[in-house]
Amino acid sequence: MDKCQAMLASGKAGEVEARLRRFDGNFRWFLFRGSPQRDQSGRVVKWHGTNTDLEDRKHYKEALHASERDLRLIIDSIPGFVWTNADAGEIELVSQPYLNYL
Repeated sequence: MDKCQAMLASGKAGEVEARLRRFDGNFRWFLFRGSPQRDQSGRVVKWHGTNTDLEDRKHYKEALHASERDLRLIIDSIPGFVWTNADAGEIELVSQPYLNYL
């Protein structure tokens, strides 16, 4: 609330992530964005905003990070050298045993 009030007081556009309680009592993460509309003299006459539900995206992001950690543990436990390259030849991933050897 403090950030939203500061945005309104400053008259500058902004955004904040916060949890909002839904009609069923569950809390979900939302991205709140606000932007002022000004008249010709520069005075704020109206605010426009959006509220975007981020809950599912946050869960998917957490699951992706957990999966990446698991993959890293598997790759680093292989008793050999593991690496992957992109099509253009850039190195994408190198196992810790390979880095230790180098």
